[in-house]
Amino acid sequence: MGVSVSEKAGKAGIKYVEYLVDTWMPKPLWDSWSEEGRIRAAEVLGVGVGSVLSTTNHLESFNGVLKRKHIGQLQRSGKRLRFDVLIFRLVLYVLPNIYAQFRLLRSFKSWKKDRFSSAAGVEGISCQIRPKTVKKEPPHPVVAWYSPDPLRDGPAVDFVRMQRIIFVRSAKPFEIWATCATTSADTRNCDYPRYWLTSHPSGHATCTCADWLGHGGACKHLRALRHLIASSIAAGSLQHPFHFPENISQALHVLEQNKHWYGSYYQHSLTEPLAHSFASPTPPPSFSRPPGHTPLPPPTMPDISLVPTIEQEAEIEAELVTLGATDSGPNWGDASDQTTYEINHGAINHQHRQRLDNLISTSLPGLYGISNILQDYSPSETNLLVTEFSQIISTLSMQMDNPTIVPDLKSTSTSSQNDTN
Repeated sequence: MGVSVSEKAGKAGIKYVEYLVDTWMPKPLWDSWSEEGRIRAAEVLGVGVGSVLSTTNHLESFNGVLKRKHIGQLQRSGKRLRFDVLIFRLVLYVLPNIYAQFRLLRSFKSWKKDRFSSAAGVEGISCQIRPKTVKKEPPHPVVAWYSPDPLRDGPAVDFVRMQRIIFVRSAKPFEIWATCATTSADTRNCDYPRYWLTSHPSGHATCTCADWLGHGGACKHLRALRHLIASSIAAGSLQHPFHFPENISQALHVLEQNKHWYGSYYQHSLTEPLAHSFASPTPPPSFSRPPGHTPLPPPTMPDISLVPTIEQEAEIEAELVTLGATDSGPNWGDASDQTTYEINHGAINHQHRQRLDNLISTSLPGLYGISNILQDYSPSETNLLVTEFSQIISTLSMQMDNPTIVPDLKSTSTSSQNDTN
């Protein structure tokens, strides 16, 4: 007796359901792709949650483009490429072409956005067609508190890791100032747009981004600044303890405490929030040096007399340079036994050490490769690049033994060209 069509379909359906249950529904697989799994993966990898992708669609897409577009045109009669030929083509042709196309599309989108925005006027097309809404005033003053938030904690870690948030020189005692590059900013351009942040040991903090000004709490930029301050405290370049409120009640208490403590000097001692979002390479008007007065320590610190002497005034004046300098550490204030210059100098050294470690870690693989090549390389003629590289290596060696040596790279390059000529 034959098997009916409906019975065959039923068996096929059961077999397909069993495949789905066995392949895609085990608990470890659910955990690995869940939000909790992403958070745990981010903790293990030491990156933000946003850096842990939730699907493999990007890999499938890249794999399809690689096979059908790039590798397909290199094959002959559909035969597989030899492995060394494949690596050679990938490194020298395929990958550079992909990145060049990506940069071209990104610059084209930026150009198109600027072109249409300028043609439509100051507000732009999107603002003209967007329905106007009445902005509701927040039920309480905009204050900062740091309740757990994986959606903001993850990007904050990424900002610190990628050095998109940096300290800038503060003009107010005790308060820390910093800038954080916007998401689309290219930090290779010195005029990249950035948000301006402050943090005070008492728990007061501000940011110029729309997220914080509209909702309060702690945006991803303020959370990144908290990580940066914690690193400075651990490194010993920051002497003052900092308080970070955990909820809105603590943040409002900090606000009232500071107003009572500083009194008429409140606006001169702490930076207040802006009325609108601000992202610019130049500081906003609120980031200005306050009128001269005897600065008080934060209410969370012991009362320390800070009436400066003539020498200290001269020292402070020398340190308060143009705002926005990104090559120096923050001004930690005058409450410790150290002078302002010594504290700033320590902070600058700490940042230079971090940048040096980063440059060395990225340069070591290439230097090892150069060392391996030189073992089998016998130069037959004078090579200007090799000569200049050798002189720089010699200078670096002398600097490691005596850091006070300042190399004159321009004269070194000129002498190398003269020797070649």
